[in-house]
Amino acid sequence: MSTALEPPPAAADPADDRDAVTYLLNPAAPMSSGKSIAQIAHAAVMAGDDRALGAWVAASCPARVLAPGPAGFAVGVRAGLRVACVQDAGLTEVAPGTMTVVALGASPARDLPAGLVASG
Repeated sequence: MSTALEPPPAAADPADDRDAVTYLLNPAAPMSSGKSIAQIAHAAVMAGDDRALGAWVAASCPARVLAPGPAGFAVGVRAGLRVACVQDAGLTEVAPGTMTVVALGASPARDLPAGLVASG
């Protein structure tokens, strides 16, 4: 079963000044809402294991989820800010080894790479 969710934005709001981990959904891996949430949860657990993110964990793990287009996702993958990358086992909705979610380290939106922050 799956409940339809509002789609996440393609880019972060530049006014978002929280030190939040940013989860990027891979546009090449369409997933149900339940699968998407599970993959984000996997990335959150991976990020929580990073000792460098202790302040983020102490702040109750603030987060933002983005669904960028292919170009934005590629920018996020190459940014060098990755704290987690989920590659699915392929038992349900996507092929084995599919990169479903990339998590970028805790930062305000303004510190995300160009292409992941809304202009305006």
